[in-house]
Amino acid sequence: MYVRKKKNRSGTISVVVVSKSSGKYEEIKSFGTTNGAKDAENLCDATQRRLVPTPVNKHSTLMTIKGGNRKKPNV
Repeated sequence: MYVRKKKNRSGTISVVVVSKSSGKYEEIKSFGTTNGAKDAENLCDATQRRLVPTPVNKHSTLMTIKGGNRKKPNV
């Protein structure tokens, strides 16, 4: 999982946590929307601090979001 800035049609910038598997991006959680690039950077930094590496086994780790639940996928 990592933090991504996504430009919207309206010109705003959304900050989201995404996961990439099988060549596709899956949006895990949206953390906010802003109009300015500097505000987007601040929001990205705050979001990055909420991602916590959690060890799964001795060879890999899983990133989890502190204080949030995973968004359910649309079926």
